Amino acid sequence: MLCGRATLLVSRFGPSASVIDVSDTCSGGLNYIQVRGRRRTMVKPPWMHDKYVKIRDALPKEDREYLERELQLEIPQRKLVISRTDLSTDMNHQAEVQESPVSYSFDYSKRIGLVGRKIGMAPQWLSDGYRTPCTLIHVYDNHVLQVTDPSTWYKRSLIGKRKAFGPFGPVWNVLVGAFDKESIFYTDRQRRIFEKAKVPCKEQIVSFVTSEDAIVKPGTKLDVRHFQIGQYVSVSGKTIDWGFQGVMHRWGFKGGNANATKAHRRPGSIGVKGEAKVWPGRRLPGHMGYEWRHMHGLEVLRINPIKQILYIRGSVPGDVGETVLIKDCMMLTKRPQDPPFPTFYPPSEELEEEENGMLERMRNEIQLMTSRDIYSTKMFRFNQPTIEYTEANQTAMATIEGRGAKIAKAGKGKK
Repeated sequence: MLCGRATLLVSRFGPSASVIDVSDTCSGGLNYIQVRGRRRTMVKPPWMHDKYVKIRDALPKEDREYLERELQLEIPQRKLVISRTDLSTDMNHQAEVQESPVSYSFDYSKRIGLVGRKIGMAPQWLSDGYRTPCTLIHVYDNHVLQVTDPSTWYKRSLIGKRKAFGPFGPVWNVLVGAFDKESIFYTDRQRRIFEKAKVPCKEQIVSFVTSEDAIVKPGTKLDVRHFQIGQYVSVSGKTIDWGFQGVMHRWGFKGGNANATKAHRRPGSIGVKGEAKVWPGRRLPGHMGYEWRHMHGLEVLRINPIKQILYIRGSVPGDVGETVLIKDCMMLTKRPQDPPFPTFYPPSEELEEEENGMLERMRNEIQLMTSRDIYSTKMFRFNQPTIEYTEANQTAMATIEGRGAKIAKAGKGKK
């Protein structure tokens, strides 16, 4: 048993093996344990500090609100930050940021992403009558929490040592929080992140890599219109967690013969000749799903700015309710064309409606939820006519009706 604090560093070693480096702070020794075929663990690393105060989960809502008032844990609500000036304030960098970049190119510019929650799939219809399934992603309560310059990120983080100074130049690390949650659940150390940005506590904190010209001030609220209609995006998420599954479900094996006893779903022989061992990478039963997957080149067909919902054509990884990350697609043929840079800032009229509570009423009324939806030009709206008759169509219809009348008259004469 290790004494003191142990540090586990997992790295790939060969095609399907891992090396776990366990360092003992008491003896100063290093032990290398090779684990073949180790995919990943469901347990968080031991060096991660606690995020929640678990005992407070059992408290009723009234008691949690009382504790928030007594312990002074409430974080003041922050209004939308729409100013583009003074971006260097409250940031740990001294870069000179322009109010509006004169020119940018996605060869070197990279915008921030959004954090959403998958709420299901629904069919949508195009103008030519084609039915296409769309994934609905709810993007709400997204705030910028922290911005870290490349030098600081390189010094403080192992990931920063790998990403801060890449082949495309130095990049910045931007933390985005999503989904408001009561502050009573969080530890003092965790709440400091939100108090510094003056935003409510967030359930999810995600790190995005951005270029220097696309930095957004901490505390800024991100809108779903950060993406445009017709734009292609990349969506990342964890696949559905199926748990422990056999080879037929996990790898699509055919299975054994029907006349074999208790071997209908077994994998069969895995190699008993030669070295008579299980080779790394052998497809065997095990944990299925809950892996990070990335879908690129998905088109945005519809946006609901009132409920902050994205309609993305196709399917995205993850089950209903899972958190997904949405970013600009950087494929050469599907890059954004003139998007809001560095992000979308709501107009002043919309800010006044937010203060007056008009948007909140629109969110609760079913008739007004989709009154401001933004559609792609290829989408069919249900307030549009389904069939349009031109003069040529009307002439053809009159000819057909005349032929029908003549045929009916001839039939009566024969009788």
